[in-house]
Amino acid sequence: MLATSKHIENGSLAGANPDITLPKPQETGRAGKSPAVLFADVSKSMLLHEKLGDKAARVVIDMLLGLAARAVNAHGGRVVKTLGDEVLAVLPDADAAAKAACDLLERVDACPAQGGVVPGMHIGFHAGAFIERDGDIFGDAVNIASRLTAYAKAGQILTTTASSGGISPIVRRSMRPLGMLDIRGKRDDMHVEEISWQHADSEDTTVTEGNLGTLHVASTRLVLSLGDKEWIAGPDAKHFSIGRDPCADVAIRSSQASRNHGYIEYRNGGFFYADTSLNGSYVSFNRSGESLIRRSQILLSGQGMICFGHSECEPGEPLRFRVESAEH
Repeated sequence: MLATSKHIENGSLAGANPDITLPKPQETGRAGKSPAVLFADVSKSMLLHEKLGDKAARVVIDMLLGLAARAVNAHGGRVVKTLGDEVLAVLPDADAAAKAACDLLERVDACPAQGGVVPGMHIGFHAGAFIERDGDIFGDAVNIASRLTAYAKAGQILTTTASSGGISPIVRRSMRPLGMLDIRGKRDDMHVEEISWQHADSEDTTVTEGNLGTLHVASTRLVLSLGDKEWIAGPDAKHFSIGRDPCADVAIRSSQASRNHGYIEYRNGGFFYADTSLNGSYVSFNRSGESLIRRSQILLSGQGMICFGHSECEPGEPLRFRVESAEH
């Protein structure tokens, strides 16, 4: 007999087989309260593989993941699982997550460069509701923590303002708001904050999304042009896919471009170009020189162009951009 939804009652298959019991998921926590879900991801892992080779890079990555596990355990948490080059963990509360994250980045900062690559990690955590079943966790807090980690740069810790209430005052003094960020899957943008783990007298040279805090979300727009076509990105048009795929928002004809080469995303008042290709993208600003972007992202400002799989001086199809005020 095939069970339907009306047969499922209180975790058992009523009317199907009384001996079969479904594990009942347990929902834990609520926004801003314990426990906290944390992701710690290795930065520049692809560069490590390129510089060191797969075997040596794996040794470095495993070492960094081991540091993450020790930091989590030292603050009363547990590692749920490792996913390639990142760790998913649960800690008792947001304060424990913040302290574990700071301790971890201090340990990573002490690691020597490997093959010319400075080891790094980036971290995101959120204290809120999630589901735990069979030793794994999933749900809202997991999704938010994962998205924050994707936003974070090397050496950066991001959390939500909703989690800050559970963080001790001494740690909160090292936090600064970054503004609103679009968390995929959430109806509304969320307030996000950065936690500084470095000493107050150290010079922060990391390029962070915190630099966008002074921008007004509705005050800028991005104008894209390709041949005789033009697109405008802004608060009402947050995402543009780019590539040879005819279904892409911005379809590129160049044979050097990948089918899904990259995308432009609007978040926290800024426009980011993210490359997802094998050949990379060349981004130039006001003809002041090119930057090769491969499997990473860059903040677009002023005006310039993006070339897909080729340099500006080579034949191809550049996408021109300019950032201007919405009242322009």
